[in-house]
Amino acid sequence: MLIIHENGISLHFDISDQNHLYLYGITQGEDPVSLPTEREKIHYTALEIKTTGANTLGARLGDKSVGCLCPELPKYVSHEAKEASLGKQYVFHLKTSLLSIRLNYLFVRNCKVLRSWVEVTNRSTEKVGLEYVSSFALTGLADATSHALDRDCRLMI
Repeated sequence: MLIIHENGISLHFDISDQNHLYLYGITQGEDPVSLPTEREKIHYTALEIKTTGANTLGARLGDKSVGCLCPELPKYVSHEAKEASLGKQYVFHLKTSLLSIRLNYLFVRNCKVLRSWVEVTNRSTEKVGLEYVSSFALTGLADATSHALDRDCRLMI
């Protein structure tokens, strides 16, 4: 389990034996998260991506059917932390057979704001169409905190 704490926000990640990156939850402070079973893990991938012609019918994320997960889940390569102009930035490097992916999380200095974005690079000689890439994927938000969501949390998209 990899837990990142910054500015009163905690991200709870896991890297599987197959090098898949999972995001189990975001909490305030150092509150724990409920861990999914081995069977449920696949529904907590840290990134959603769909390439043209590679739809996975019946795919599920948390309790919803999404059908947009790449059949080849990106593999975790490494991650790094660095200081950025707005605060602390964590970059997760992932890859598939065709793509290099940088999953970014920026904790804005002096406030409880988390910014996230994804950079995708085609590392093959083939054209790869991207139909969907999430910049943020988190399921089970209601379970992510022991606090009242309507009082203590704000989600801005």
